[in-house]
Amino acid sequence: MNDTATMTIKQTAEEFARVRQRHDWREIAGEWFEAPVRRWIGTLDADGEPEDDTRDAVILAVGMREFLALRDVMLVAAIRGERTDFTADRAIDFLKRPMIRNNVRWMEDMPAETFHGPQAPDRQRCMKAVDLLLALIDRLDGGNDGWQTQPYATVAYILWWLGDERALPMAVRALARDEGCSLAIIVASAIRAGIHPDRTNAE
Repeated sequence: MNDTATMTIKQTAEEFARVRQRHDWREIAGEWFEAPVRRWIGTLDADGEPEDDTRDAVILAVGMREFLALRDVMLVAAIRGERTDFTADRAIDFLKRPMIRNNVRWMEDMPAETFHGPQAPDRQRCMKAVDLLLALIDRLDGGNDGWQTQPYATVAYILWWLGDERALPMAVRALARDEGCSLAIIVASAIRAGIHPDRTNAE
């Protein structure tokens, strides 16, 4: 990781920690993460090559490590974002109120319906998300503070969702940085047990 990137992400994480002590989560989610998440979803929705934004990458990397609801929103935006019941406003509402019953059910239902259904996710959309996450990881290369863990785990999950053999190596990379990363454990365990979304099990 170059010195500039190191300082940027460390300073951002320190500022985020101070803000968490003074404000409730809805304020923090709105001020810190709403705009980057809307841009993330907009980029996945748009045609053409994704744009790599340094500031957004740093904020999202901090958020993914500190607040797993942000990671989940980014993940679902990739694998289910083409659905009519997935909108940026709905995702932001979940981000601000992740423990509300309806929001919990919404987040659980989004991937579950695809896992057991015959319709494959939008591969182009998913791979755009993978490319963005790998670019984010590259910006954090060499760091030892766990910034890469959740991005690697998210990439692993998306690739597993697609039936892509690169999923397991990505999960292993996440676990090498944090052996307790639950998302990476889920992906690695599922692959080793031969468990895949129904449409890939049938192939």
